[in-house]
Amino acid sequence: MNKEKQLIYKLQALIEERERTIRINKQDMKKYLVKYRLALDLEKNLVKECRHLKHTIEYLKNQKQSIEENKNNAPNRDTLIVTGDEE
Repeated sequence: MNKEKQLIYKLQALIEERERTIRINKQDMKKYLVKYRLALDLEKNLVKECRHLKHTIEYLKNQKQSIEENKNNAPNRDTLIVTGDEE
């Protein structure tokens, strides 16, 4: 009978240890999921920011190209002659 009690005591201790491990593991998983969610939010914001910056670059390139197309680049233009819209 004494051996049976010792065995039962050891099994109960083992069960408590396993249940404690399960609780700790669940807490760790929850912390991990919170960090993972924050990382996903950060990635989403960074992707949005990169997209915005790319659009800004394209806009600036288009503006520069538009300005260059509107310049009078005639090679025989006399620089001393000024028209009304250049004053």
